[in-house]
Amino acid sequence: MILVILLLALGAAGCETRAVDPQSDKAKIHPYTTVVVGDITPLHPEWKRLVRLYKEGLAQRLRESKAFDRVLHPAPVVMPPDAVVVEGVIDGVDEGSEFLRMLIASNASRATVQGQFRFVDGSEATLAEFRQERVSNSDNFRDDQIYMEDLVGALGRDTATILIRWSRGKGLEPEPAVAEWWNETMGIAD
Repeated sequence: MILVILLLALGAAGCETRAVDPQSDKAKIHPYTTVVVGDITPLHPEWKRLVRLYKEGLAQRLRESKAFDRVLHPAPVVMPPDAVVVEGVIDGVDEGSEFLRMLIASNASRATVQGQFRFVDGSEATLAEFRQERVSNSDNFRDDQIYMEDLVGALGRDTATILIRWSRGKGLEPEPAVAEWWNETMGIAD
């Protein structure tokens, strides 16, 4: 029995999961050419450092994808008419316990970051809204602070992928992680 638990723990090591709960996707898709990284707020003041990492991950992924003509970060005072703005709240951060991950198994106390995000147009009308979560249990011997920073940046990159898919009319659901890995490995663009 202990061997089975150890094998399951080792098999799960290095895995990350993503979850998206689309709450609205009512607006018809428009060909936006500009993305503005808007107001992302933390639920708790001590999470403020994580907002910068989320925004950097979001902007980096959007720029690398070349899916939009412009990615504006920081947000301008006057919004361009062709812009979609990403806004949201990081409302859940759990660094887990490095001690429990080392003592019991890597998935015993997984780090998690989650938030509520939306895409709005220049008039502040909500185009799409979703809840997003990033959970990880990989690399269990790393410093929890660095680990959480990586996880929050990954959440921002996931939001960028969702925005790209949504702008192409593919909905809010992300591609399965295996398909994403395969596309990256094979050099296939989004």
